[in-house]
Amino acid sequence: MTVSSDFKAKDAESYDEVADKFDELAQLYAGPQARYLTQAIDIASRKHVIDMGCGTGLVSFEAAATSSHQTTITGIDLSQGMLTQAKAKAEQNLLSERVTFQAGDAEALDLPDDYADGFVSLYAFSHFPHPDKAAHEALRVLSPGGRLAVAIGSGPQLMTRAGTGRAAAAIRRKWRQMRGREVTACDQIDRLVRKHLPPIAEGKVADWASGQRDVVGLLEGLFQAAGLVDCRRDWVGTDHSVPDADAFWTLQSTISTFARKHIAAATPAQNATLKEAFRAECDAVLQANGKLTYSVGAAVISGRKPH
Repeated sequence: MTVSSDFKAKDAESYDEVADKFDELAQLYAGPQARYLTQAIDIASRKHVIDMGCGTGLVSFEAAATSSHQTTITGIDLSQGMLTQAKAKAEQNLLSERVTFQAGDAEALDLPDDYADGFVSLYAFSHFPHPDKAAHEALRVLSPGGRLAVAIGSGPQLMTRAGTGRAAAAIRRKWRQMRGREVTACDQIDRLVRKHLPPIAEGKVADWASGQRDVVGLLEGLFQAAGLVDCRRDWVGTDHSVPDADAFWTLQSTISTFARKHIAAATPAQNATLKEAFRAECDAVLQANGKLTYSVGAAVISGRKPH
């Protein structure tokens, strides 16, 4: 698949109408990843932090809550819907002086060199068509000695304790799925979208992150090439049980970029068919005393810009 020249704009726009739901879901399911990012950059020692691809501000507000009152945070995103939601939250929580939000392109930041001493990004880099440019921009705006932590959706490395645990859990999950006792987000909705909705040209992520065997290793290499040192790779993840089909639909139709884009492009009748099939699967699993599950996992690449 070739990403269109306006992929970034269309990708950002796909979040505009779901910003309120996205905010609720981020707080429910992405809190551990947000906290890990702020810890990875030693937030208590930062003076100014950039939150790239900030969405509705989950990481930005976590940074504000766990840092000095003198620390300022700049959240940057291309989605106007997300930014509107984030700015409203900053005002409601009396944080507008410390936490600001602005539109910006990660691959061409309108910021001066050495602008901040902290840089974080949660789940955004897989949406950037040219991650090498975004990595170089991140290091350019980071001051010497500044720290960076970027999270990208991933399972843990296999030859680790977390990787072994996840592999065993995946085998158990596959067995339950075969017996009709479990469905998982967002595999379920992506599969049903492929079956019930007509295909569209845009992908769910940028080409570089689609179908790669080691996206995390590739991204880590790009940051090292951009100048990041003392690199390390960590992983943080949590398994969640979702209570009912309605909540599961809201979760998947919002979080899955692939499904969200297809649903937006489909007709009401096509979406009704999709939702009917979705609910039938969920109801069958729940009637069998099964589970609706969402496994959240992110690899975190961290390091510092050399002095």
